[in-house]
Amino acid sequence: MRRNLIYIRGIEIPEPSNYNAIVADSVDNARNVGSVVIGSVVREDQVRIDADYNYLTALQWSGILKLFNSKYGGSFYNDVTFFNPVTADWDTRKMYISNRDTSNGAFMIDPSTGAVVGWKGPHLALIEV
Repeated sequence: MRRNLIYIRGIEIPEPSNYNAIVADSVDNARNVGSVVIGSVVREDQVRIDADYNYLTALQWSGILKLFNSKYGGSFYNDVTFFNPVTADWDTRKMYISNRDTSNGAFMIDPSTGAVVGWKGPHLALIEV
């Protein structure tokens, strides 16, 4: 069975053109008088997902953004299921949305109305709580 790389609240998100799952440890550290790092791991394997799309329709992008917006029935924190590179398996973590860029501009099909029908190059960043 084929699965997409990202699901938010059980909703299949379009397959990204570029998928980057970043795994990091949170460390509380400082240097002692000998300039040696002294610290401890506070939390292991915290995940950030960066997803880039060549193109999404305006409705697809809006649907993703609304999942994280309470004004539209969404929630700031959501269960996100994704392919975890550490376990080489699917994992579900509580995440929030960080960057959500549409910086490459709007693609307009109807020159008479200027109606935006989609976005070139939208970017999505999901951060584990």
